[in-house]
Amino acid sequence: MYKLRPKYHYTSKSGYMNDPNGLIYDRNSRTYHLYYQFQEEIIPVNCIVQWGHATSTNLIDWKECKPVLSPDKYGIIMSGSAVVDEDNTSGLFDDSAPRDSRFVAFYASGILGGRQAIAVAYSTDGFNYEKYNGGEPILYNNDLKYNDDFRDAKVIRYKSGWLMVVGGGQLKIFYSENLLDWQYQSSVKNVESEDKSIDKDLEVLHKYLPYSNPYNEIMPCECPDIFPFDVDGETKWVILGGGVFYIVGDLVEQDGKITFIPLTKKKRFYSCNDFFAHSGEGYASQSFYNDKSARRIVMTWLMDDTSKSEKDKFFNGVQSLPTKLSLEKEIGDYVLKVKWVEELYDKFVLDNSSKFDGVIFAEFKWDKSSNAEIKLSSSNEEISICSQNGRVVLSVDGKERISFEEKNENQMSFMIDGMVLSLILNQEIQYSTFVFGKDKRYRVIENGKFNKVAFFKEKT
Repeated sequence: MYKLRPKYHYTSKSGYMNDPNGLIYDRNSRTYHLYYQFQEEIIPVNCIVQWGHATSTNLIDWKECKPVLSPDKYGIIMSGSAVVDEDNTSGLFDDSAPRDSRFVAFYASGILGGRQAIAVAYSTDGFNYEKYNGGEPILYNNDLKYNDDFRDAKVIRYKSGWLMVVGGGQLKIFYSENLLDWQYQSSVKNVESEDKSIDKDLEVLHKYLPYSNPYNEIMPCECPDIFPFDVDGETKWVILGGGVFYIVGDLVEQDGKITFIPLTKKKRFYSCNDFFAHSGEGYASQSFYNDKSARRIVMTWLMDDTSKSEKDKFFNGVQSLPTKLSLEKEIGDYVLKVKWVEELYDKFVLDNSSKFDGVIFAEFKWDKSSNAEIKLSSSNEEISICSQNGRVVLSVDGKERISFEEKNENQMSFMIDGMVLSLILNQEIQYSTFVFGKDKRYRVIENGKFNKVAFFKEKT
């Protein structure tokens, strides 16, 4: 077994895994379902894409299951989402199906003559899906009306019906009363980016996606997500753009069509230092349609291509730790706040030892003026997180991976889990990267003044 396989960041046993899909919770069996794009080839060549599957009862410990959707005559099975059709608006279920286990999945089908389409499958247990109408798509990209790239459907409840956002190129909104018949509503207007690094990442993405020019009039977006939050008694909607950015706005009706009105610029969601380098950058974020505690829980693909260089590594692809989101209003602006889910903390107990073997989980606080630094040093690797010239700098073996603007009061949570380092800074910045030290017995060195440092060890 590969010695650095993560314990809490889900990986498939073998093969290539990328976008999380169809995230959903079964209230009857108390089970979370994680589907994801999966190929049996560890270095994909033939592009035989299907939906892999894993389950969990606590969002942290995952069990790999057999794939649920495989390619058919309409093509490969690409990204999508799932909902619970409690009221059987689709008519796909009989009365014997429990209300909370009526799952309807939407996936991008094939590449049909160079075009993509949206198809449907349904299930009453989350393990066995039947393709609607033999897999024939329900929503075609007729006459290239919506451009070639037409995939990654995310569906959510909206008033008495259902809302769908479709990406791949230009971001589009559809509406349905029954999950099967969809009417185009509007396209999402593009806005400026708050951070120019967002545009740089989208420019890289544009090299692969011809209809995702970051400066288009219509919002470019792959793997979109959409969900509401209540802020000061008002409903505000968040659109995630593939994990790269988010925007906050209102959903209104204009000329009888549902339209998204942006209230913010594009804001950074998952930070990275080299987009599409496949060295742990977060991409293709998706939230659970539902959660047992009504939280907005998000997981993200940590882009991975390291099996080409790590010869004993038989999996390619890592999923992030699950995070929960909230939306707050700050000085007339809207900001997403992010934390790791409570279930993660149930796995650890406080242990302020200076030596650690295996998973490292820590939280600490410091003032901007303290020039604080924490080093994690092993026999052949050193990881440093320090305050430097108004920036928080993360370095591995003396080489800077990424830096963030520092605040007057700072707090960070981070985990080193096998090959993955993940962190959350000030509840606003997420970052992940791969580290490959063979010796995971770390010694902790603290320099400077911290308000609080807490290291945790795994419960036995």
